[in-house]
Amino acid sequence: MPWKWSVWQYKWKKLAHVLAAQIAYVRMYVQIRIQKSQQPNDTFIGILLAEHLGDIVAAEPIIDALTKKFPHAKIAWIIKPAFRALLENHPKIEWLIDEPSVLFSMYLTKKHPFDVFYNLHMNDLRSDTFFPGRFLENPKATALELTKANYLHQFNLLEVVSQLADLGKIGGYPHVYLEKGTKNNFLTKPYWVIHRKSNAQMRDWQDHLWCQLLDQIIEENDVDIVEIGVIEPLAYQSPKFRSLVGKTSLRETLEIVRDAEYFIGVESGPAHIANAFRIPALILCGRFVNFDRYNVYSGAYQHDGIARIVFNSTGTASELTFEDVYAQLPQKNLA
Repeated sequence: MPWKWSVWQYKWKKLAHVLAAQIAYVRMYVQIRIQKSQQPNDTFIGILLAEHLGDIVAAEPIIDALTKKFPHAKIAWIIKPAFRALLENHPKIEWLIDEPSVLFSMYLTKKHPFDVFYNLHMNDLRSDTFFPGRFLENPKATALELTKANYLHQFNLLEVVSQLADLGKIGGYPHVYLEKGTKNNFLTKPYWVIHRKSNAQMRDWQDHLWCQLLDQIIEENDVDIVEIGVIEPLAYQSPKFRSLVGKTSLRETLEIVRDAEYFIGVESGPAHIANAFRIPALILCGRFVNFDRYNVYSGAYQHDGIARIVFNSTGTASELTFEDVYAQLPQKNLA
């Protein structure tokens, strides 16, 4: 019967998934143990922060802090393959280890091969595809009483992960390292970048207001505007506007943001990239889940006055008015 065949297909897929996670885990475990045996005087540090884009960028300053705490540190960062470009050129990371599944990370948190291991994920947020009722656990977060419901009440993202890494509450400027000599082959400077679609709809602004804002920017600044992102390009037409949504790799997106004159976006991963490259910015924020007021940024967007953050304290970012945003826009060409 068809339903029996479907059940057996699912069981075989689940078994293959478990075996793949176990093989990847054992291979990683053995490789790290071999490295440790060959370099017994070094401190092997494992960092698990596999997602999301903004969290990984915001957490980057802990690498420098850990190398100061452990002078002979060898750092391995466990990351989803889609985000490797964020860290693959980092001068202080010895290995990037691909996370094939959350199940792999569950094995890793139960028994790891490192001298020191830090899981930087919150509890109750990450479950495996084939085990949706089981979540990746973080005893350190439990001990610190940091939960998905309160972690942004008092801290920015760097302060959260630095406490999970036994560093206390630290500050710092996040960095993204690109390969030397990389050039942006898509665009001619100067240009502004916009990013309007996050992974949570309540963070996104309304499209017709974006169109109205772009009309004003182009009229008043006569500047080229480039949209970046993964899904749903803005339905906007102008000789001064170009959408690269879904058309660039993460590495290419990093180069585009790095070379931008100005950044406008919702609170999402690309805004953290702009912060890492210290690009002047206008960020649209508002209430999110149960966080009425919060600041996720460290570094330039916290201390240097180059970012204007429009925060809707009475509603979500999607409820910001055109006037709210336009009032914070630079009123003359930045060039």
